[in-house]
Amino acid sequence: MATQTKTIVAKHGALLKTKTAQNMLAAYTGHMEGSKFVKATGTTRRSLSTTFSNAGMTVAVAPHTEYFPYEDRAVA
Repeated sequence: MATQTKTIVAKHGALLKTKTAQNMLAAYTGHMEGSKFVKATGTTRRSLSTTFSNAGMTVAVAPHTEYFPYEDRAVA
């Protein structure tokens, strides 16, 4: 049972990471610097990582750029 659960958690963790990256691609289109529009570089999206805890029963997906605005609020 534990092995099946870990497999399911890993599968859905990978799907969560993919969906998070897709959402970031759609949401982070760029920003204004003065009067010039600067395209997004994708650094935050590429910094996504998947972390397993609780003996593989819990997964967390989070970006790891210094400037990610919601890093303090990230929950597993």
